[in-house]
Amino acid sequence: GTVWEAEQASPRRRVALKTLRFDGASPEGDRRFRHEAEILARLRHPNVAQVFAAGVHPLADGGGLPWYALEYVEGART
Repeated sequence: GTVWEAEQASPRRRVALKTLRFDGASPEGDRRFRHEAEILARLRHPNVAQVFAAGVHPLADGGGLPWYALEYVEGART
């Protein structure tokens, strides 16, 4: 996926927004991405960013772009 710095509207806070890459979109890629979000949302560890929200952004072609919002960690690197 691709990670962006973003601002969550409610509650208002800075987040890391992870989306599935368009060139990686496939039914299997979508399933794996959603599974990753589910697993991360259950983890509680000081070295793992907390998942705040997840969803699918609707696209003009009728498809959707899966995403999840994570705790923003200042200075984090890939």
